[in-house]
Amino acid sequence: MKLFQVMPCRVQGYQATLDGYLKTDKLLVSFNDICSNGANILTPSGISDHLGSFLYIPYLSHKFNLDIELSKNIFFIGYGLICLLLSLFFFNKIKFNLLGRVYGYSSIAALFLLNIFISDTYSFYGLTSLALIPLWYYVLKNNLINHIYSLTFLSLLSGLIIAFSETVRGQSGLFILISLTIYYFSERKQINLKLISLFFLIIPLIFSKILLNNLVDERNTFFNQKPELKLELKKRDIPINHVRAMWHNAYYNLGFLSYDYYDFPKNNDTYSVQRAKQIDPTVVPFTKEYENLLMKEYFNFIKSYPLHFVKISFAKIGVILMYLILFINIGFYFIYKNSVKKRILFFFIPGIILNALLGIAAEPDYSYLLGMFTFSSMMSVYLNDDTDIKLL
Repeated sequence: MKLFQVMPCRVQGYQATLDGYLKTDKLLVSFNDICSNGANILTPSGISDHLGSFLYIPYLSHKFNLDIELSKNIFFIGYGLICLLLSLFFFNKIKFNLLGRVYGYSSIAALFLLNIFISDTYSFYGLTSLALIPLWYYVLKNNLINHIYSLTFLSLLSGLIIAFSETVRGQSGLFILISLTIYYFSERKQINLKLISLFFLIIPLIFSKILLNNLVDERNTFFNQKPELKLELKKRDIPINHVRAMWHNAYYNLGFLSYDYYDFPKNNDTYSVQRAKQIDPTVVPFTKEYENLLMKEYFNFIKSYPLHFVKISFAKIGVILMYLILFINIGFYFIYKNSVKKRILFFFIPGIILNALLGIAAEPDYSYLLGMFTFSSMMSVYLNDDTDIKLL
């Protein structure tokens, strides 16, 4: 299996973004983006996608005179290695017996390799969790919330990682932040210190959103000042103000288990566009209007076929439960034999549930569930530390 085999159209989009920058000196502008119907014209980069990788990988290629394939590999594998080293460093700060340590190292290595082989921007679901779970377990176990300087530094470091990760893949860092917030407010102690921690966790995320939005606004202004190009984009159904495809994905994933139903949604990317065009031929894909239209269709389907929706939801949950059994494995034994501490209940369990929701809202494909795999497996590792029973 090839390492980091990113979707061909995404790689082609990185190359088109680099070519657009060389032509215009503008970031997030593509040229000859064939996959987005942009042959031989300038188009916005990363239509319907998260924009971070369309910013970082072409920049890396241009700055160091590398081809896109090499830049892509350096970017993804480099981030993976950084996350692996962080994970090992903070895991090593917790005392385990010999077999517990071997189990932990093996789990971290297996999770790293799993993300490397599954690849693409989806890997950020798992890699970011892999880096930050051991870090925050170390903080919570050693009550570093009382150590203002350590807490501030580790919160800021985590905030920068979360912000960076979110630009590449949405929810890849946010769910860790939410899980930590749930743990923080599971008891009303050290509130001021917890608020300071959350401040340094959230500030980088806010700044990254502002900076990216400013780049997008500048890019959109570039297109809006070119009437002929703007008209050509309209003819090709290419949006300037595009949004992340959320209801687009949710709608076609109603086709999960619907292969035998002719008039039901089909589980492929093009179906949502075709359905939206049937309803409103003038709608431009991946705009706010397009997303609103599919949101209405999504709930209309649920209203018309509630039992089928329940059926596919339970089918998705069944697949997710199978994965949980696989990745928690021996952790179920620890849960059965011993009481479980708060840092398991209010940090790991919310992280598992939040990441599992991606599989329910879309489809329980392993690429969407890498964050759940990581939370589940690392919970099993730390359950061995968090209970009286030991592996050896």
